[in-house]
Amino acid sequence: MFAVIEGDLATVATPWLESDARLIAAAPELLEALEEIIASNPSILATERSALRYVQAVEKARKVIDKARGEE
Repeated sequence: MFAVIEGDLATVATPWLESDARLIAAAPELLEALEEIIASNPSILATERSALRYVQAVEKARKVIDKARGEE
C-alpha cells in the first residue's frame, strides 16, 4: 500500500506489517494466558518428564511476561 506524504510516494503498509498488527492485537490475551499458566497447579501432571516440561514452560512464560511488562 502506498500513500502520498508531503508530496512523496511512501510505503505505508506491507504484508508482514499486517501479521505484526495481529500479534500486537493479541498480545494482551497472550499475556493473560501465560499468567494463567503460571498461576495454575502443576500437580495435575502425571510424570516427572511432564513436570520438567511444565517447569521449563513456566520459566519461559515468566521471562516473556517480564519482557512484555518492560521488566527484563
